[in-house]
Amino acid sequence: MIARISSSSSLGTKAGFHCNNRRAHTRLTKVPWLRRARLKHGCDVRVIDISMAGVLVESRGPFKPGTEVVFELTGASSTVVVPAR
Repeated sequence: MIARISSSSSLGTKAGFHCNNRRAHTRLTKVPWLRRARLKHGCDVRVIDISMAGVLVESRGPFKPGTEVVFELTGASSTVVVPAR
């Protein structure tokens, strides 16, 4: 199951973007520092892409719309806890 989890409740469409790419933030598909991503107290997820406004993850099961989750993103020397919806 693939789900886009946003750090804001509504990304919306920003004026001035071209029709073929309306994204407000650059998405990264390779994040060299990221060693592991998981749901806090849950299963691992695979990060497909990540940006300043959200993260696209693949998980074993679906996320219900509007569900609040907490991701643990682990690098070589530290773990960042990121709440999302």
